[in-house]
Amino acid sequence: MVRPPDQRKRMYEAKVDPEILATQTRVLKALMVREETRYFPVITTIEEKVKKLVEAEGIPTLQVRDYLNFGREMYELTRKFSGSTLRGEAQLRVNKWSDRGLTGTLLTKVSSLFGVSLTAPPAPPSLPLCYPIVPTIGNYVASYDIAGGFTFWYDIWKDSVMVHSFPLYRETTFDKLAIQLFGTPTIGQKFRLGLYDSLPTGKPGNLVMESSELVYTGYHFLEEDIDLTLSPSQYWLGWHTDTEAGEIPIAEHGALLPAQFEHPYEFTLSEVRAYGKDQPYGPLPDPFGVPDWTEYTICSVLMRLKSYV
Repeated sequence: MVRPPDQRKRMYEAKVDPEILATQTRVLKALMVREETRYFPVITTIEEKVKKLVEAEGIPTLQVRDYLNFGREMYELTRKFSGSTLRGEAQLRVNKWSDRGLTGTLLTKVSSLFGVSLTAPPAPPSLPLCYPIVPTIGNYVASYDIAGGFTFWYDIWKDSVMVHSFPLYRETTFDKLAIQLFGTPTIGQKFRLGLYDSLPTGKPGNLVMESSELVYTGYHFLEEDIDLTLSPSQYWLGWHTDTEAGEIPIAEHGALLPAQFEHPYEFTLSEVRAYGKDQPYGPLPDPFGVPDWTEYTICSVLMRLKSYV
């Protein structure tokens, strides 16, 4: 039966009546205090064990309180449940606190203090060392890799798939996938662009999306419309071409200025390796698999920002 609003109001007013509350508290106070104080020594002992465990792992001070909160939740669960039900409820708590930034393996160590053996959630992919420049709507985002301040020029080889790290720091929707070419590509040269997610190891994983075949006609900017929303993580932008193009300067460190391009750009600086995979031109591999080689390069595959979510 659904209660009407006026009935709900009357019942709530009766519930919070100060005289009724005072009577309940006066009658039950001694019992309430006795029941609660029974657990104070237990809770203190638990908090001391959890604190000792996490501090031994070198956890930052600000996160210690979160592990203590998790420990208190585990204690409450052990008072309510047992067996597989307890493990299921505890696993949900581990996943929750892991999503909030706590270390999964350490959470399972805390749970073991309560005699509960759990599985640590997969660690989030480690993002490369980056200095993000947050782009505005309508701009392109990319990453280019430098080492020791040198400029890198790259040979675009036939039968080679190349991918480059693309760190994303907030949930974002993109509406263009593109590639910027410099130098002297071959007229009629074909390209396939793609985006990979990242494995826990930080290497390229599964193919998230792949463009149709893009053909170079003399205009050094190839793009395709997309509608793609990505969560914060590390991704890999890549391309595959059908023509031995020789040495093409993809970009030059020190010359990456928005005014020098035909489109507005924002770049993210990162120090990561590009990965390559040898295979004949065609659909991009899914999953990417074990890379055949690595090399520092400059990434020219771009995604245009549509909106933040």
